Amino acid sequence: MYKVGLIRTLWASPVMDPLKRRIFDKPVYLHSAGVNAKWRKKHKEADILVNKAILPSTLEQRFMFDVCATAGQSRFADWVLRRFSDDRSTPDSKYMWNLTISAWSIFVRPRRIIQRESELFFKPLTRVASIANWFWRYRRFVWWRAKEKLGWVQERHFNWTDAHWTQPAVSLVCPV
Repeated sequence: MYKVGLIRTLWASPVMDPLKRRIFDKPVYLHSAGVNAKWRKKHKEADILVNKAILPSTLEQRFMFDVCATAGQSRFADWVLRRFSDDRSTPDSKYMWNLTISAWSIFVRPRRIIQRESELFFKPLTRVASIANWFWRYRRFVWWRAKEKLGWVQERHFNWTDAHWTQPAVSLVCPV
């Protein structure tokens, strides 16, 4: 189920254009010898995974993918893995399983969606703040470069072909 979730995530990602989505389920063989029975077996296994991934996911599949993706990072996912690691076939376990999925869809999933959307909203703001911080830290340099570009002061530059660059010297920067 985790592989199917990863394939589905790739298929729905912005990296994929319409052509790539249309040919997503077509096999590509990279081999140096002929295609034999092993290749056909792997092709069938991959076809099953890809076909499951292209179909719309169920709520239970999204739940399981979320649990697998956040295992070790989320207390909720760790609790689900501990609680349902052995068996879900008893009626009590089925009831708890459905109750857990319901709680996830009501409380956990909307919170994660809100977090993701807020990150998308705040990312440009943090970038602007980062640029503003850079300008503040290097304001003297920026001010001098602006004056140079406006022609108010003579432009500073280094002549890398001067004779003093050809002679070795000892310093912290150049220990020759």
